[in-house]
Amino acid sequence: MNTMPHIAPASRPHSTPVHIGYIPVMHLIAKSASVARSVARCIGAGKRQCVLTSGDWMEKVAFALDVVDGWPPVATEHVWCEKTDAGYRLKSSPFFIKGLAVGDWFSAEPDAVNGCVFDFTVMESSGHSLVWISDHAGPDLGQYEHELLDLDLGIEHLPQFKHYAVDVPASADPEAVNELMDRLESLGFAMAFPAWRH
Repeated sequence: MNTMPHIAPASRPHSTPVHIGYIPVMHLIAKSASVARSVARCIGAGKRQCVLTSGDWMEKVAFALDVVDGWPPVATEHVWCEKTDAGYRLKSSPFFIKGLAVGDWFSAEPDAVNGCVFDFTVMESSGHSLVWISDHAGPDLGQYEHELLDLDLGIEHLPQFKHYAVDVPASADPEAVNELMDRLESLGFAMAFPAWRH
């Protein structure tokens, strides 16, 4: 079984209990084309804040990452969040932050010196799950993207690292999702489940 560096072997517990920076290239494959276009415009323009077509106000929140033996390949990751009175609601799938999934409402206090979040508390789970898939030594995940999208899963891709973040909405069919994850793992993809709620 392939595993990503410093990530526990692929397992999907049935209950789940952080840190992020600028990533130069990100491909969004989303069911909501308007959200993907809005975020892509903000990323392309190098913006730190963004207003979606829905009127939601988003900003990039930086999380510091623990790098061990070169993984993850970045020391910080920025994720898009909606600022709320009491915290943030995550709007994009993290590539390297454990314990957060799209839609989670969390509290965090950015560091006064560098602006990065070092700790956070999930105040309300969205019910979404997060899967990380890497195709370093195995087949190309691109040929299976249509199967992920057919299950209404969201996909974000860092092509320079051959690393994917897959958002599994709360409404996704757990049996179909688990079958696909098992099949992808059997094909040799390195997989991790940093926020599994299905």
